[in-house]
Order: sequence, then C-alpha cells, then structure tokens
Amino acid sequence: MNTLSLAPKVSPADVERMFNTYIQDVLLVAYLANTIGTQIDLSIRFASANFGATTPTLAAAATNSTATSATPAAGGK
Repeated sequence: MNTLSLAPKVSPADVERMFNTYIQDVLLVAYLANTIGTQIDLSIRFASANFGATTPTLAAAATNSTATSATPAAGGK
C-alpha cells in the first residue's frame, strides 16, 4: 500500500486559510503578552511613584505617637 495515498487530500485554498488563521492566532497571543507586560510595568511604576506627597517615615510616626500620648488631655490634671 502506498503511504502517500493515506494522507488526507487538502486543497491549497484550505491550507492557506488554515495558515492565515494560525498566523492571526499567534499575532493575537503576542499582542496580548506584550499588553500584559506593559500593564505590569505600569503598575510597578505607579506603585513605586511618590507623586510629590510626603509620607511620614516609620521613625517620625513613632516619635509623633509617643509625643501625643505623653501629653495630658485638655482639661486633665
């Protein structure tokens, strides 16, 4: 028996259609991977951005909390 006769017969138009579909799928996956990578980079940059706001350091927060707790309440003895 001839091995080539067992291969499925596919028209050139079908081969081209399947190839184009495959290429579109690969391009879509590459685009999505690139978009996800960009989103991760942006989220890291936003998470580490200061935006000009001053945030108290841990030492300053500890100093302020002990200073306010040591002062008596208004009107107290």
